[in-house]
Amino acid sequence: MRVESTPLLDRADAVWSNLLLRQMFLAVPVAIDVAFQAGAGQLWALGPWYPLGVATVALAVAVSTLDEGSSRVRTGLVHLLPVLDFLAIGMLRLVPEPNGVGLLVVFPAMWLGIDLRGRGVALTALYTSLLVCLPVMLYVDPSVVLLGRYAQILLMATLASLSMAITSRLWQRREREAAAQQQVISDLLEAERTNRALTGAIVEAVDVGLLSLAPDGSYRSMNPRHEEFMALAYPDGHDGQAGQLGWVFAADGHTFLSHEDMPTIRAAQGDLRDYLIWVGEDPDLRRALAISSRRITGVDGHDNGQVLVYKDVTDLVGALRVKDDFVASVSHELRTPLTSIMGYIDLTLLDQELGPRSRRQLEVARKNTGRLLRLVNDLLFTAQTDQGRLALDRTLVDLVTIVRESVVEVAERAREGEVHVEMELPEVAWVDGDPLRLSQVVDNLLTNAIKYSLPGGLVEVALVLHPAEGDEPGSASTMTLAIKDEGIGISHEDQQRLFTRFFRAQEATERAIQGAGLGLSICKSLVEAHGGTITVESARGKGTTFTVRLPVAVTGGTTRI
Repeated sequence: MRVESTPLLDRADAVWSNLLLRQMFLAVPVAIDVAFQAGAGQLWALGPWYPLGVATVALAVAVSTLDEGSSRVRTGLVHLLPVLDFLAIGMLRLVPEPNGVGLLVVFPAMWLGIDLRGRGVALTALYTSLLVCLPVMLYVDPSVVLLGRYAQILLMATLASLSMAITSRLWQRREREAAAQQQVISDLLEAERTNRALTGAIVEAVDVGLLSLAPDGSYRSMNPRHEEFMALAYPDGHDGQAGQLGWVFAADGHTFLSHEDMPTIRAAQGDLRDYLIWVGEDPDLRRALAISSRRITGVDGHDNGQVLVYKDVTDLVGALRVKDDFVASVSHELRTPLTSIMGYIDLTLLDQELGPRSRRQLEVARKNTGRLLRLVNDLLFTAQTDQGRLALDRTLVDLVTIVRESVVEVAERAREGEVHVEMELPEVAWVDGDPLRLSQVVDNLLTNAIKYSLPGGLVEVALVLHPAEGDEPGSASTMTLAIKDEGIGISHEDQQRLFTRFFRAQEATERAIQGAGLGLSICKSLVEAHGGTITVESARGKGTTFTVRLPVAVTGGTTRI
């Protein structure tokens, strides 16, 4: 890439390299001296050498005009012109009375230093000695004073040439550095233009809507895909400010979003991730959009707005609904015959005349039918949760009783796995919840703890009441149910997805432990439906602790314990 010169370099180069301008530095003082001599009436008394010197200066000026850019011509002129200058100065000094023309040697000395550097300094000393000082010494009787003056002229010319040679070298180095820096800047600018063009092409081509917001909520820019979404949500136009209401609905596709729930407003409060909305006036043309956002932080760390990404997930949401409907329908249809099978097996097992072999076979069938029925119930529960049809039959229930009953139910399985279960429970722990659903949570967590324990392991169940700050002694606001095992543990990476549906940890897969990966996701949904939280602490090979926190039931303003 070609590097353009700066105006400063252009002006400096014009002064240093213009041969005609150089000669004018010498010709003007000579012309002034000629004018003074002519004015004093002494021009013809100066002898024949003075006019020859003036003519030589004029010849040098004329020759300098031959510089037309040819490198060979310029090289010749760079060597010839200083010779003519020194020769002219030498002849101008061959006058009866000494004059100050000798000072003009600094000009050709400077040009030699600039053009030829070290060789120029040497030639300056040579030309000054032979063409300026020696002729005068031969023309007049040299004296000690004159010799000192000649030595000063020689020294002055040499120093002028040397200083310009050094300055020229430094200037050339600076020029190379400036050119290199300008080359880097040019390359960076070209790369920036290329990146900007590439970014623009990507923004225009991607199949997601992109929106940039300023810190004050005003719209900065959007890509064509987002303009399509805006046309659906705001058919009458948009004023370019965050939070404007329009044909924008919540995840159910029917409830209008409020100003506070608009994605542009929520993005200003924190980054969004897969925030689902629907846009469009016509229900048949309405589109589902999953929105994520990221805050833009300036170099100084200040807020510089947000970028929102709108992805059309209409087809995906439709497919998920079809899937959920299918799962719910199939689960419902399977549960009835499985329940009937379980009933008939139980009735058959009551027959006292049943032989030992047949009884064992029926017990195996009953066990597997029960496992299949639990899986069907889990699938049906998952579908109901997705469709928002999860209902809780709330009442005051003692969680201690639920935990005790669950431990009794898993006791046989614990004995089969050679796992010991210990409990540390208060007398009572009242919660406002659905006893069936809370039993499901405790059963799932206890079953997992036993299933993933090693023979001889210990499972600890602890229920602790936590008093609220400032309350009277004996009162409590939350309770914590902790179920701890000494089993195979869970890796840190798997813990991030542990409550995801159908996810099974690597440890469970490696050991071929049975399960569908729905139990923990169901536990999380049920605990959160009761206003609580569930967390896990674990390390591979060091056991696992699940902690459930639930609010304590309050009646008449008093915590019931």
